[in-house]
Amino acid sequence: MYHLAANPLNIQNNSFYYDTCGLNASPNSYIRLNKNRFMKDNIAVIFNNTFLSDTVSDNIFAYNLTAFYIEYAVGLISNNSIKHNSLVAKMKYCDTSLKFNNNCIDSNDYFVTLNQNIKNVNFRTNYWGVTDSSLIQNNIFDFHNDFVQGIVMFMPFLTQPTNDCQSVSLPDTTLSVSNVHHTNISITVSPNPFTNDFKLDCGTDHKISNIDIYSFEGRLIQSKSNVNKSTETIEMINYPAGVYIYKATLSNNSIVTGKLIKQ
Repeated sequence: MYHLAANPLNIQNNSFYYDTCGLNASPNSYIRLNKNRFMKDNIAVIFNNTFLSDTVSDNIFAYNLTAFYIEYAVGLISNNSIKHNSLVAKMKYCDTSLKFNNNCIDSNDYFVTLNQNIKNVNFRTNYWGVTDSSLIQNNIFDFHNDFVQGIVMFMPFLTQPTNDCQSVSLPDTTLSVSNVHHTNISITVSPNPFTNDFKLDCGTDHKISNIDIYSFEGRLIQSKSNVNKSTETIEMINYPAGVYIYKATLSNNSIVTGKLIKQ
């Protein structure tokens, strides 16, 4: 994980894979962020009162729980490929000083969530993977869901991907510091949605080693190690209703992630 100090810093041509946080910009830092790959991170990038001294462009943000967690930033985020994330951006204290424009935002579970963000934010002229404005709005949490929040201004939007919409494949495991790898093994979650608890079942051919549960913003809220069983029940009685993410590490060091809905 990069933790940036206050001096200007160029970050180019790096790979951030399987990190709790790929890049965490210190308050009042100045950065340039170009041609990097953020994949399978809990949170790809944290901007906290960050000043983007040049356009954040030509990066790939893919298969992360949250691509951007932003508590105020100034600058332009443009021409990036943002794909297959659980959440594209969670924003606090932001306004139109930060612009998300001309990005390829495709095949993500949810788009933008505003929290303590009373001002409008600029997400115009992006490609969202769909051409129906109601489908875009349904994956945004803003004034339309909570009147104390601002509005995510996403219109007009692109109806076709731009030339900068890069194809994305999962990272080569040899590049991962943790030496873990994604797998096609499926895990059954039941029930889902759930009320108090749920069961993970990976079948008879595998065993679950560790289970991590994250809030939708990417914060680790529960962890269970040394499971060594093919099924395991997780209790979440004391957690509020909402969307959560599970990460199960199997006995062959494979990782399976998925979405949970608590009613």
